[in-house]
Amino acid sequence: MPTFEAKLDSINLINEFGKLPPKLTNDVAVFIYDKLPIDQRKTQLRILRALATGEMKNIRQIARDAGLKARCVSKNLRLLEDRAYVKMAVKKPNLKIYQITSKGIENIPLEQILSTKLARKKGKHGYYYIWLKDLLPDKIDGFVASSWKIGLYGVGKSKYKVNAIIPFTNELSRLLGYYVSEGHSRFFKNKAGGTTYTVTITNYDDTILKDAEKCVMKAFNLKARRSKRGENLLINSKIVYLLFINVLNLGDKAEDKQVPHIIITGTTENKKAFLEAYYLGDGTARQNEIKLTSKSPTLINQLSLLLMQLNVKGIYLTQDRAVHRLRIRDTTPFVHQKIKRKGYACIVPNKYIADIARRLRKFPYVYKDGKNISRNRAIALLQEYTTKFENSEYVKRLMSFLEGNLGLDKIKEMRRVKCSSNYVYDISVDGAENFIGGYGLICLHNSYGVFGAEAFDLYCPPVAEATAAIGRHVITNTINKAQELGIDVIYGDTDSIFLRGHSQDQIKVLEGWSEKELGMELDVDKSYRYSVFSSRKKNYLGIFPDGSVDVKGMTGKKRHIPAFIKKAFDQMEERLGQVESPGEFEEAKREIRKIIRDRYMRLKQRKWGDRPDELAFHVVLGKVPGAYTKTTPQHVRAALILKDMGYELKAGDLISFVKVMKEPRVKPVQLASNSEIDVDKYVAYLHSTFDQVLDALGLDFDEIIGLTKLERFM
Repeated sequence: MPTFEAKLDSINLINEFGKLPPKLTNDVAVFIYDKLPIDQRKTQLRILRALATGEMKNIRQIARDAGLKARCVSKNLRLLEDRAYVKMAVKKPNLKIYQITSKGIENIPLEQILSTKLARKKGKHGYYYIWLKDLLPDKIDGFVASSWKIGLYGVGKSKYKVNAIIPFTNELSRLLGYYVSEGHSRFFKNKAGGTTYTVTITNYDDTILKDAEKCVMKAFNLKARRSKRGENLLINSKIVYLLFINVLNLGDKAEDKQVPHIIITGTTENKKAFLEAYYLGDGTARQNEIKLTSKSPTLINQLSLLLMQLNVKGIYLTQDRAVHRLRIRDTTPFVHQKIKRKGYACIVPNKYIADIARRLRKFPYVYKDGKNISRNRAIALLQEYTTKFENSEYVKRLMSFLEGNLGLDKIKEMRRVKCSSNYVYDISVDGAENFIGGYGLICLHNSYGVFGAEAFDLYCPPVAEATAAIGRHVITNTINKAQELGIDVIYGDTDSIFLRGHSQDQIKVLEGWSEKELGMELDVDKSYRYSVFSSRKKNYLGIFPDGSVDVKGMTGKKRHIPAFIKKAFDQMEERLGQVESPGEFEEAKREIRKIIRDRYMRLKQRKWGDRPDELAFHVVLGKVPGAYTKTTPQHVRAALILKDMGYELKAGDLISFVKVMKEPRVKPVQLASNSEIDVDKYVAYLHSTFDQVLDALGLDFDEIIGLTKLERFM
C-alpha cells in the first residue's frame, strides 16, 4: 500500500503505479513527446557511460571512450546539458571539460531502457510510448518525467492521457475532499467487451459540481461529464480510478473512505481546501456547532486529526448506528461562521478555581452545582489574582496548563468492550513515547512517561511513579504465578513474559487467574520453536514452528547496513531456522562460526568484488546538506563531497557511501576504489552486528576470527 511520509509538491504517477500489482497496469503506457530519435538516445547513452567513471573529460576524450566522432559528441553534450545530465566543469577559449551530474548517473539505467524499449506511434501527430511494466518506476524523477503523459494504449482503449507528474495543488485537495465526502468508484464491462472505469461525485448543488469540474480540469487536464439528471459528475478514466482507489486509498464506497496521506502530511492550505470541500459535500452548520458525518470510523478519526493539526478545539464524536458524526464547537478555518457555544470547547473544573474566585470575591464564578467555567475566564481570574495577591506555585502550574495546548472535558460513560482483533501492536515512539490512536484519537501506551517530565503541562510525578509501580506489580505477580504453576519463565520485559515448558491447561489457568485477580486479559501472542536472547534489552531472535525467523531490535536487520554484512546475517538466520533439535543447534553454531570467519577473511583479504558497492551504507538525507549545522553525520559528509563536485542534492535523496582510511573518513561509493576502504572499520561493524546474537549462542567473535586474549588488548 503506497504511503506518503513527507510533504509532497506533486505525485509521480509512474513511480506510484509501478508499486501496484502488474495485472492492474498491464494496459498502462507512458507517452513521451520530446521527439528524440532512438539512435540519438543511444548516442547520448554512450556519452553518459563514458563519463560515468566520475572523471572530468574533454570532448576528444569522451569521443574516444564512447567510440563516437567529436562533432557528434559536441552536439549531444549540449542536449545533455539541457537535460541536466552533464555539466561543463571548465570553459576556456580552447578547452571545454565536462563531467556527469548525479542526475545523469542515476538515470543511466533509465536511458538504457528507453533506448531499447521505446516504440514509435507513426502519423502526423506521432509520439513515442513505452509500457509502464518496462520502466524502472523507482528511478524516475519528476524532472525527467515533467513532460511525459500516462494513459492506456491499445485498440478500444481510452485516448485520454494524464500528466505523469500531478501537481499537489489546492484544486486537487478540493477534488479529493469532494470525492471523500460524496463520491464513489466502480468498473464494469461495457458493450464493446472492454472495461469502463468511472469515478463519480454526487451533489445536488450545481455550484459545487461546477467547482469540482474545474478541479478535474486543473488537476488532470480532463473534461468530466454530467449525468442525464445532472446531480452526478463522472470522470471516465482508469488512470484517475487507480490513483484514487489504489494509490491514495480513498475508498470506493462510504464505509471504506479515508483521508489520503498526502493531505495529512500536506500544507495548511491543502488541509483547509480538503476540509472545506468535505464540509460542502457532507457537512452542516448550526448556531452552536458544525457537524461532519460519515459511515467510516477511520475517516472520522482522520478528520479529527486534521482539525487538531489546524488547532481547532471543541471536537467530539458521536455514533448513531452506522453513521459517525464529528461535532465541532469552535470556529474553523473552512466554515466562515462564528459558532455560538452552548458549552465550552475546553472546560476548567470549577473546584480548581473556586478558592481563587472566593478570595477575589468573584462569587458568580463559584457555582454551587459544580458548573465548570471556560478557559479564558479562568485565565482572567488567575491574572487578576496574581496582580492582587501572589503568584503561588499552584497558580503557576494551573496557568501553565491553561495557556498550553491541552483541554479537559467530562467523561460521560465508560464501557468495557471485547477486542475486535487477535493482533497486538507494540508501537515505540522516540522521546516521550506518547502517541494517539483509537476511535476519537486518545493518548495511548507509554504516555504516562510525560507526567514525569517537568516540561509537560500536566507534570505530576506521582502519576508516573504510580503507573510504573502498577506495571511492576502486574508483571512480577504474573511471573510468580507462572512459576507457582510449574512454568519456566525465561524472560520478561515491559508488558510480556516468555514461557517455556508449559501446557495449554496451565496457560488457561494463568489467563483465568490474571482476569480474576488483576482485572487484565492475557493472550498468547507468539509461539516459537525456540528463541535466542541477546544480553541487550529488547534484542532477541525467535524461530517459528514453520522455520521462519522473527528478529527484534538487532543491527543485522537494519536497512542501512552494507549488503556484504547483511548477507552473512541472513545466512545465519536461515541456518538457525533449520534447527529442530539440540544436536542440530550445535551443528548450526559450527556453521555460523564458518559464516562469520569467511566474511572476516574476505574483508582482510579485500575480496569483496571488483567494486566496493557491497560495502556501501545507504542513508536518506533528512534535509539539504547545507542545513546540517550542529553536527555533520557520515552520510552528510559524503553528500558534501558530491555537492562540491557539482551534484544537485535535496532532502529525500539516498546517499550511498563507504568508510575510507583518509579524511573525512567517508566517500561516496561511486567515487571510491577498493584500495581506499578502511577494512578495520568494517571488521568492527561485523563484530557489533553479530555480537548481539553470539553471546546468546555461547560464541565469542574474537575467538571465531582467531584473536588470542592478549591480541584483543593490543
